[in-house]
Amino acid sequence: EIFANYGADTARLFILSDSPPNRDFDWSDAGVEGCYKFLNRLWKIYSENQKNILLDYKLPEISSLSKENNDLVREVHMSVKKISQDIANEFQFNTVISKYREFTNVIYDYLNNKQVFTDEDKQVFSFAVLTFLKLLAPVLPHMTEEIYSGLGGKCSVHLLDWPSYDEKLAKTSTITLVVQINGKVKDKIEVSA
Repeated sequence: EIFANYGADTARLFILSDSPPNRDFDWSDAGVEGCYKFLNRLWKIYSENQKNILLDYKLPEISSLSKENNDLVREVHMSVKKISQDIANEFQFNTVISKYREFTNVIYDYLNNKQVFTDEDKQVFSFAVLTFLKLLAPVLPHMTEEIYSGLGGKCSVHLLDWPSYDEKLAKTSTITLVVQINGKVKDKIEVSA
């Protein structure tokens, strides 16, 4: 019934997202619908931004990027690191899917701040969403294959190399210091890490 109404990727996402692999879980209509809505959010990223996604992107030097593009590149490296570690660590797909959701929000935040894409934006955005597509492939094989093909990919997304990360870039460049007086937040200060 879930396959017929929502598709195999929704069922797979729900099964993997609900609990660690060594525990039982309960089926719930709300959980399945939540996974289906998440897949629709992912689909929207790729379908509505095809003109801004370049399969042959050239990522500029990190030091030359604007702050928002630098932040997105760092988020990609942090996501690759965390997701790779969670998969390698006893196939903890429930935490992987949590990181998928976090990174989806990062991409939406990035898109919400964009009115017009510069060439640099297209290169960085392409790097981010194509790397994310590779990270999504083990859990959402049908959807990622369809998206990659729709973007003009000539081979299977599953034949692409797994993304790697740079340890230096897998850390935030700034930290937020919270100023509190008598237990009340008075200010927040962004400083270099």
